[in-house]
Amino acid sequence: MEQNLQYFLIPFLSWEMMMLIWVGVFAGIWVGAIPGLSVTMAASLLISFTFSWDLNSALALICGVFVGGVYGGSITAILLNIPGAPAAIATGIEGYPLAQRGEAGKAIGLCTTVSVFASFVGILVLSVAAPVIANFSLKFSPRDFFLLAVMGILLIGSIGGGDPIKGITAGAIGVLLSMV
Repeated sequence: MEQNLQYFLIPFLSWEMMMLIWVGVFAGIWVGAIPGLSVTMAASLLISFTFSWDLNSALALICGVFVGGVYGGSITAILLNIPGAPAAIATGIEGYPLAQRGEAGKAIGLCTTVSVFASFVGILVLSVAAPVIANFSLKFSPRDFFLLAVMGILLIGSIGGGDPIKGITAGAIGVLLSMV
């Protein structure tokens, strides 16, 4: 476990890496706060810009944009009830009513605190559990991926409102469109 933490964290503790992470976080907050620009799109675009960079530098910037973008989506979710990122949908459900009552600053502050704390916990858990998860994921077969996709479509149907058939149909059409 100690070796995993050393291998994972030591390269990112230099000033250059910290600056790239901070630049990525602030750029990600900006991208995430704009509805219509997704975090996934920003990370995908960054891959083409950082293709010739050192691996650790590119990962630091891309991870910073991703983490900042997921948080940035919660700003518009709380203030306007328009999630800037898909991960901010639940934040909009609880944060927008607080903003309507005049407690937007409290909601954004709480969201910021929880996002920072959860990011640090997630980084530590990932650095320890990544080898175990990688070995487990290599055992997945095509049948498992198919069942996972079916489970996702059924989940969409169950939370899609009053008509589950409409949600399942919408999820299936989404999968078909993604196969093009």
